[in-house]
Amino acid sequence: MFGLKAGQDRSIVLSAADTVAYGVRKYLKINAVVGIGPFADKLDRIQEIYREAKQSARNAVLHGGNRVSHWTAQLPYKANRQSIIGSEDGKLLAEWLDRLDADQIIRWTKRRLGAIAQDPNSVFVQIEWFCVDLYLLFNKYLLANAVDAEWTIGELDDMLRWLQQITRIGEIEERMIGLASNVIGVLARSGDRSGKEVMEVVRAYIDHHFAEPLSLQSIGERFSIHPNYFSKRFKEKYGESFIEYLTSLRMKMAAELLSDTDLKIHQIGERVGIEDAAYFGSVFRKCYGETPKQYRERLHST
Repeated sequence: MFGLKAGQDRSIVLSAADTVAYGVRKYLKINAVVGIGPFADKLDRIQEIYREAKQSARNAVLHGGNRVSHWTAQLPYKANRQSIIGSEDGKLLAEWLDRLDADQIIRWTKRRLGAIAQDPNSVFVQIEWFCVDLYLLFNKYLLANAVDAEWTIGELDDMLRWLQQITRIGEIEERMIGLASNVIGVLARSGDRSGKEVMEVVRAYIDHHFAEPLSLQSIGERFSIHPNYFSKRFKEKYGESFIEYLTSLRMKMAAELLSDTDLKIHQIGERVGIEDAAYFGSVFRKCYGETPKQYRERLHST
């Protein structure tokens, strides 16, 4: 935090910040972004100033790191929130969604994000507005045309938290294109398939592919279901989490292999999707109260 004495110019603070950023880059060998908020003479405005400084620093996502970004009253994020996606854009997107035209939506998304990123006067909050507007448009369309829209795109809070963690503009493009693809994927499938039926299809897939490296993310991507909602709905329907179900399935198969084959312990672990032999043994013992070796020996001794 910098302080100014009476009569000093804000340029002194900017110069000091440049010196700090340069020292970090030169001696610590890491990139540095310095965000500077508005100047104030009252301590009770510190929180407000911090928020503005943090927002200024986020502009490095658009314009690159190794810079000092400072607040000015003219920046767009000080203006009232306005829609980035206008009514005509909304009509076009709705038409493309009606036609399941993913290519048009993806090209439009890339073009709009590129325009914001290439404008030297743009600020990060404009990217946030764009992502929120596109999310809301997709959500509204899905609510009218598909079952359980949130399975596809998740909650808005998820996106806002993610936006505060990204470090490059390319991540945003990838995320929004992925979002558009998921929406198209859901719409392309049978429109009257219920959430219950979706879970049955997913469970059948897990039953046949349990030995593969399955995860919430991979299941979500395959079935165009948001991982958070898949996890929640799976547990609601089957009374156990996806991980619990998958683990139980793998251990049941492992027990059968221990009983019916002479495969080595590590081979059985690999057969059920767990390559780490020590971890396999730990999970098996947690489920059955004894190690795989003890389990096999007990069965063979009876």
